[in-house]
Amino acid sequence: MSGHHSPEGASPESIASGFEVTDWSMKPVVILVAATIASLILAYIVIAIMVGFTGTGIVDQSNTLPSDAAQRMPPGPLLEQNPLAESNQMLQAANQHLESYGWVDQPAGVTHIPIERAKELLLELGVDPFATQE
Repeated sequence: MSGHHSPEGASPESIASGFEVTDWSMKPVVILVAATIASLILAYIVIAIMVGFTGTGIVDQSNTLPSDAAQRMPPGPLLEQNPLAESNQMLQAANQHLESYGWVDQPAGVTHIPIERAKELLLELGVDPFATQE
C-alpha cells in the first residue's frame, strides 16, 4: 500500500517529498454529487405533488390587487430632483408676493400690498405693533 496514509500520519514518501503524493479519493465526491442531485429531484417531485393536491397551480394570482385598485392607490412620495434650485424658486416666488400688489379676494375687495409700503402706512397712521388689544 505504497503512497497511502497510515493510521499514524502521512506516508514516508509524502514526508520525504514535502507534499501529499496521493490524491483524494473520487468515490466520496461522486456519492456527494449524486446525493445532491437526487435530493433536488425529490424536492421538485414533492413540491409538484403538493401543488397538485391544492389545485391552485403555481401561477395562482388570487392574492394580487385588481387592476382598478392599482389605479386608486395614492402616488408615492415625490422626491426633490434639485433641492437647491427648488428652494431658490420657492424663495423667489415668496419674495415676489411680498414685494408686489395683488388681489387676495377680489369680490370682497381684499388686496395685498408690498411689505415695505405696509410698514410705511403703519408708521404714518401711528399704529403701535406692541399695543395690547382689550
